Amino acid sequence: MASNITAAKVDNVLAIILPTIVYTVAGAFFHILDTYGLFSNHRIHPSEEELKRNHVTKWECLKSVVRYHIMQISIGLILDHGNGPAMIGDEACKPHSIALTIRNLRNIIPMLLTILGIDAKQLSLLTSSTSPTFAQFLAGSTSTIPDDTPTSLELTLAKLALNYLSPASQYALALIIVDTWIYFTHRLCHTNRTLYRLVHAQHHRLYVSYA
Repeated sequence: MASNITAAKVDNVLAIILPTIVYTVAGAFFHILDTYGLFSNHRIHPSEEELKRNHVTKWECLKSVVRYHIMQISIGLILDHGNGPAMIGDEACKPHSIALTIRNLRNIIPMLLTILGIDAKQLSLLTSSTSPTFAQFLAGSTSTIPDDTPTSLELTLAKLALNYLSPASQYALALIIVDTWIYFTHRLCHTNRTLYRLVHAQHHRLYVSYA
């Protein structure tokens, strides 16, 4: 149990510092391309524009980037502190509960087909030989297994939802939230003169990216 809790905390810390690691590796990669003039014909801005249009040196830019990442990591660690260990030991229960939810949802399918004037049971019998899985969906939950014991189909669907559908939906939702947050905070920094002067103005001192 202790090792599981430690692993969970390590995962939390890794999630906080990983964006900085990815940013550093990507920045170093593009810096190498710029330093050695690799793929220079694919640059949006020629390297000469760095000296002409930028109002901040590479060293000043690097100091700002390091400062912001230190702030980002520090805030992340502070917010994560005191949250306690992640819930351990319930992973095996999740497919079971999701499978039972799927069973309840399957009971709705014949009802909807009946409303549309379709005989779900007859259609299930017609498709049982060619597509047994589809036939089970049409028939709804007709299992004689006890209510607290999901079928193999329900468990398979539950694991599919848990391992793929749930992470994908969470990732999509996170993208929407983060993108919305960035848009409105960026807009606020442009509409509020104080925020623009104190926070955002230095961003516009860098016209051509160094890396």
